[in-house]
Order: sequence, then C-alpha cells, then structure tokens
Amino acid sequence: MLDYIQILQMHFVNNLSSREIASSYGCSKSAVSDFLRRFTACSKLSYPISSETTNELLYGMLYAKKGGSNSFSSDYREIDCPAIYKALPKKGETLKHLWRKYDAVGCVITDNGSKKYPYSYRQYCKIFNDWCEERNVTSHIQRYPGQNCELDFAGMSLYLKNRLTGEETTKVTIFVATMSYSNYCYAEALVSCDIQHWISANNHAIRYFGGVTPIITNDNCKVAVISNRDWIDPVLNKDFKEWAIHNNTVLLPAKVNSPRWKPHVEGAVKIITEHILIDMKAMTFFTLDMMNEFLWERLNELNNGKLTGRDCSRWDLFTFDEEKLLLPLPPEEYQYLERKEVRVYQDFHIRFESCYYSIPKKFVKQKVEVRASSSTLKIYTLAGTPIWKWKRSHNQGHWSTNPDHLPHKYREYLQWSMPGFQQWAAHIGPNTRAVIDQQFMSVQFPAQAFRRCQGILSFAKRYSEKALESCCQEAVLRGSCSYTYVKNTIVTFFDKDEESTVVEPLRENNHEPQPVYKSKDSQFSLDALIKKQETGYVKKH
Repeated sequence: MLDYIQILQMHFVNNLSSREIASSYGCSKSAVSDFLRRFTACSKLSYPISSETTNELLYGMLYAKKGGSNSFSSDYREIDCPAIYKALPKKGETLKHLWRKYDAVGCVITDNGSKKYPYSYRQYCKIFNDWCEERNVTSHIQRYPGQNCELDFAGMSLYLKNRLTGEETTKVTIFVATMSYSNYCYAEALVSCDIQHWISANNHAIRYFGGVTPIITNDNCKVAVISNRDWIDPVLNKDFKEWAIHNNTVLLPAKVNSPRWKPHVEGAVKIITEHILIDMKAMTFFTLDMMNEFLWERLNELNNGKLTGRDCSRWDLFTFDEEKLLLPLPPEEYQYLERKEVRVYQDFHIRFESCYYSIPKKFVKQKVEVRASSSTLKIYTLAGTPIWKWKRSHNQGHWSTNPDHLPHKYREYLQWSMPGFQQWAAHIGPNTRAVIDQQFMSVQFPAQAFRRCQGILSFAKRYSEKALESCCQEAVLRGSCSYTYVKNTIVTFFDKDEESTVVEPLRENNHEPQPVYKSKDSQFSLDALIKKQETGYVKKH
C-alpha cells in the first residue's frame, strides 16, 4: 500500500507534481494521480487531515467500496483483483481466460434495478495492473518446462580490432536467449542489430536448443517490436512475426521498461556480463568468428556448471525436463526476406537488384511487392496475394522470362512493341533502325529489349534526331550497338544550336488515325512543299 499521508504532504506542502512524487517515492505516476483525484473529489476529506487519519482509513474511504468493487464507474461490474492475483499462478491460466469467464456473465441487474455491464478486456487488464502498482505487488508468472524462451541484448558492447591499425573499429552487440524454466542460455555476437541479423541469431538459438517453445518473450528492441504503447496489443516487426509463424510459436513482448517480465534472460545477461564479457573486453579479437568461438566455449562452461544451492546444472534441467517438451523445428529454416514495392513495366517484367523477372501481363503498370530470400524471389500483390515465384538470380542484368506471361499479339500495346519501336527507329534513320534491330536480336524474347529500345529512342527527344542517327551510325561502324554506348557518346554528336526534335512511335491500330511526325513547322509551309516538288521534278529529268 502506498503511503498516502506522505503523498498528501509532498503535494500540498511541498507543491510537488504527481510525476515528481512518483519519481521520488518510486511508484507509478498513474497511482499518485488517481489517489489525488479521489482525495480531491471526496467531500468528507480535506487537507490538512487530522492526526487520527491513517493510510488504512484513507484507503477504505477512497478505494474500498461496498462489495469490494475495484471499478471506477458505477455502471460496470466489480473486478475481484485479489482473486485474479491468486488465480494467475495456476498452470495454463491467463488474464484473457479470466476475463472471458468474467465477460460471459454479461449484464447483471442489481437489487435496486440498476444494470452493471462487464468491462472490456483492455480496461479489465488496466484495472488489474493499476491494482498491482498501487500495492507495489508483482503479478507472479509461473514458468513451466519447455513453455517459454526469453530474448534480450546484453548492455555491454565489445569491439573487433583492425589487423593493420590495431584500432577498435567494429562494434559488437551480444544477443542472449534463455529458457525460462532451466535458465539454459545461448549467446551470440552480432556486428549489426538489424532485422536480418536478428532473424539469423534467433534461428541459431532455436537450433542450439533443438526445438522451439510455444511462447517467446522478447525485448522491445525496434528490430523486434515497432510499437508497444500498450503491452496488451503490441505492433510486431513484420519479418519477426512471420518468423514466429514459420516456427509455430507466439511472440509476447515484455512490458516496456519492465525487466520483471523477462527476469530469466535479465539474470542470464547479468551473469554473462560479469563472468564472460568482462574478460572478453580485455581481450583482442580480429574477427567475429574468433569472438563467437571463445564466447560459446565459455557459455558451455556456464551451462554445465552447478547452480548455486543445487546439485544440478542448467544443462541437467534442460535435458531432463525441457528438451523433450519443445516443439519440433520446421524442415526448412526461416529465411529473412528482402521486401520492396516495384512497378510492372510495359515489357511485362519487374526489376529487382538489377535483374528482371516476368510477370503475367494483366499486372502491367501495377505496383507489386517482392519478397526475396537468398535463393527465391516471390511476387505478391500489395494485398498479399501470391502472383508468381522465381529462382533468384544474382547475375546483374539477367532476364528471367516465362513465355506464358507475354501476350500473343502486341497490338494492344501500341507503343511498347517490336514493330512500334522498329517504325519509330526507321523514321529517325537507317542506322538507328539497325541499332534497334540489334537489340531484339540479342535477346530471347522481344519484350526483354523494350526498355533498351525505349532508352535509345528517347535520346531523340533529349537531343535531336540528327544527333541520334549520327551516334547510331558510329555505333554500327564500331560494332557497339548497345544502349550504354549510345548513352555515353551521343552528347558528342549534339549541336547545341540545333533544334531538338520530337519523335513519337507509330501506332499499329488500324482503327486509329496515324499520327503525323514532324521536326520543324517550317518544312510544311506552302513554299517549302512547292520547292520540294520542283526539286524532285528536276532530279527525275
């Protein structure tokens, strides 16, 4: 129970706020604020209080209502917090289960005819949590063999040294996983605390234990939990959540700033720090493998050492009581997935890590999500519906194309088609057409050359038709008919005083009017047309 008299003195005499009182007294701010609110609202109490007033009397007047109600509103049914506290240590009992039994009773009509409704699950948990904090009690969490594993990072960091300079250049963080019943633990040094290394360390931990527990209590590090404002409904990292689903376990993050929610891993971190890391800090390690090798050797000694006051070790408890109760590991280890939203281009391919993968034509111009492991690339809609699966390529510029993804006729794609690009290039000049033809001859499927053709012909807009044709002529003579060559050399063929011309691709749809191509308005004047006709007549005769 809080010292209510002392709180009143600190508030009314010393003029301290609820936050300052909670900080100096070592209790929660919500408990202090709630007490002061109740005291101020009570018409029978005022400060200064009489010398006969005790903490028990204040509690009885402000908190203990008729029937032992702990609720804050007369419209809701009472919550028997002491009974909840006694029931929780029972095997398999949870707050969720107790609330369901409480909620199943439904609305109750009292003797005076008033209705009492049940609290929601969130408010039910809050009232019980406040009750525990007001009395400075801890909700005991009973641990059973093979049921729970706790995860955390050690507070002490180590460093790898550079072989050449001898300077400590690479920071190393220590990951720790502990079985809650036997305190059998695993540790690993990590050079990065990103999600990829976190997933890898957890894979190594469950492989070390030889199985996985039904529940995993992890720390609230950002790599595992996105948000945990309310421990009832935390927001987990998407990849870590999928890791848990893959391994048939459930993630229950500890409450923020509450080490007592994961006391076993906290104890393991303290022991590892004081008996292993403190020695390693004075040692020199040049590689992560060297550091982990030494860490695992010392960790093995720790797990096999006799526990204080007991004639068994962590290893003994684990092998005799826990190991056989662990859930089996899945056949394949979970692989971290790189995620990226990409757009499907008009060549029916997506681009990921400088490689191209085809996708059914109905998704053209849509955004899709790529989830790539080291060996597999899976494509999903933004809603999470699977679209296609490819073997991941690590050769830059490689094309993976399924012919069934390409349309039988390209007429519906007016601009991005082989005839369209060829006509567009022929209008600019024969050398440009030759370069474009070479693009299609160098690939297995025409769609694989669409982007390069688009890139080459777009230089006619950026520079001019004349510059592009001259550049392509040089490319043909040199035998370098590639997009890269045109991109790197076209600027040398461009005359800044020359007007840039705009060229558009021809359309193949016979039902639509053919576009008119022009480079300068003056060439279509009446004088120019007459002069062109006269010149042609003279050449013929």
